[in-house]
Amino acid sequence: MKYIIYEYATGMEKLFEQYPHLKDYFDSLTLDNNYLIQLMECAYKNVDYLNDIIYSALSKRQEYHRIGHLHIFENQLTHEIIRLEVKKYAIEVESRDKNNIFFDILYHNLKSYVIINGNL
Repeated sequence: MKYIIYEYATGMEKLFEQYPHLKDYFDSLTLDNNYLIQLMECAYKNVDYLNDIIYSALSKRQEYHRIGHLHIFENQLTHEIIRLEVKKYAIEVESRDKNNIFFDILYHNLKSYVIINGNL
């Protein structure tokens, strides 16, 4: 499955709680023009900093590989290959489920976030 994760910008979590339809609107945005990119910048944080956090947490593990913004981890027990790509405002994870090392790292480092099933 493919999961897309966004980290809310400061103050947006309370706004989205108060106006749930606004949250649905932002979650459905695609970055196909400058106006939508500017809207996305208002609602979500830039998550580039997660590249360094993920690398520092996993760099000593033999099963981990990094190619730019793409992080790959092969689970030795299940032989599942998990991919995580950090984009400017989104994190895309391809895995069987949300029980893996990448989600553990994200849960510990993101303060307020939304996870969207990218297979919908």
